[in-house]
Amino acid sequence: MRVAYGIEVDKEPECDYLMIAEELMVAFSSVFTPGKYLVETFSVLRFLPAWMPGAGFKRDCADLKRKAE
Repeated sequence: MRVAYGIEVDKEPECDYLMIAEELMVAFSSVFTPGKYLVETFSVLRFLPAWMPGAGFKRDCADLKRKAE
């Protein structure tokens, strides 16, 4: 973090940047698990509205996008 962004992480026991990065990596690995969502097999499901049952992939990806911003 120091070399890339100039952020010292050794001085703070719980650095916000590290917590955000760890949280995003856990969410990223959960969302991108192969075969987790049916939309990977049936691409037409990408047109489902997010509120519809079976479109949990849209809600999960929207949550990951909010965390990444």
